Amino acid sequence: IFRVSPEILKEADEVLDVVMPLLEGILSKFLLKKVSYDIGERQKELQSIKKAAEILEESKSIDELLQEICSILPEAMQFPAQAMARITFGNKSYTSESFVETPHRIAQTFESPDGSHGSIEIFYREIPVLPGEKIFLDEEQNLVENLASLIAGSVTKNALQKLLHLNAERLKELKGINQTSAILNEAETLDEALQKI
Repeated sequence: IFRVSPEILKEADEVLDVVMPLLEGILSKFLLKKVSYDIGERQKELQSIKKAAEILEESKSIDELLQEICSILPEAMQFPAQAMARITFGNKSYTSESFVETPHRIAQTFESPDGSHGSIEIFYREIPVLPGEKIFLDEEQNLVENLASLIAGSVTKNALQKLLHLNAERLKELKGINQTSAILNEAETLDEALQKI
């Protein structure tokens, strides 16, 4: 039977008393770096959603709005220097600077109320991760999905505003026609009717 002397056990405890805080410190430092990195990535994503929402509130054409959003999308990605974006809507396409289509992509489609279809795609020029690792983070896919919903909602809002404006103009015309008809029916002479009109 193998026996360990009490002195050896005491020395082992003393070594563990010194080594354990060091290991805990190293592990804490590693976890803190990871948490800090993850927070930075989430902040980039939130900033891009905020910027996109601000862009969509501007009074510009849909072409200008989608191009601006396309230009800011790469900055929200984990590897912005490698990232490129493309937004398609209807029969038009908008791309970020130096865009090249590659097989490394995530995408999300969307549809407007008038039946126009669109999509947001993010590409990486090169695979920025080791083999076996995911190229895009789940949070990046979520970001693309959220932006697609935001764009679809904005396009819907713009279409609704145009429709409301058009309806308001038609209502003004109808009111004018109704008032003119009433004046013509109430007037005794044509001169009197024309004067009131």
